[in-house]
Amino acid sequence: MSPMDRCHVAGMAWTTALGDDPEVVWSRLCAGETGLVPVATKGAGRLRNDRAGMVSSFPPDQPPAERL
Repeated sequence: MSPMDRCHVAGMAWTTALGDDPEVVWSRLCAGETGLVPVATKGAGRLRNDRAGMVSSFPPDQPPAERL
C-alpha cells in the first residue's frame, strides 16, 4: 500500500441536534432519529417550515467564530 492509499483520522468532533458525542449521535441516527423539532418562528428570522434541528450546547447569540 502506498502512502497515497492511506487515510489517518486524528480526531472527530461535531455539534449536532442529536448531540456532540460521536457514539451517541451514531446510535441516535441508527435508531431513526433526526433531531428535528417543531419551532415557532416569526418576523425576519421566519423559517419556511416549522421544524428545525436545534443545537443547544451554545448560546444562539454567540458569534459563529466563537462556537468552537
